[in-house]
Amino acid sequence: MRVLSIICALGCFMLCSKGLGAALDRYELYPTKNIWTFLKLDTETGKLQHVQFSIKPEQPRLEYVLSEIDIPALTGKPHVPGRYKLYPTQNQWNFLLLDKIDGEVFQVQWGESCMVIPIRPGVAAGKSTDEKPNEKPKAEDD
Repeated sequence: MRVLSIICALGCFMLCSKGLGAALDRYELYPTKNIWTFLKLDTETGKLQHVQFSIKPEQPRLEYVLSEIDIPALTGKPHVPGRYKLYPTQNQWNFLLLDKIDGEVFQVQWGESCMVIPIRPGVAAGKSTDEKPNEKPKAEDD
């Protein structure tokens, strides 16, 4: 009976740890240039939250939603823990959100307003999709 209990406990541990491994990759904290603020990313959905902490008891500690957009649900992509990662830019209010599976990139702006904007490949302002970003536009014949 004791051997059976040990086998059952070991089996439960193995099953639980497989699910736990994926859960451990679900959330990431990213520092900002504001020393009291982090961005919390749900790496499975792309959802973002603002996390603020303090060392003074009278100062607020809070967490609030920046983006509730579940990108895989919106686009029909599979939910995979670790799918999304944030990268800081030189502008403290902007990060780039990378889909590590298919390479899609989003601009994330946080601060007074928050936006998550897809960055479309191959399209620069004022250029058609068949032009390369660094290529001069072709002159039209008169």
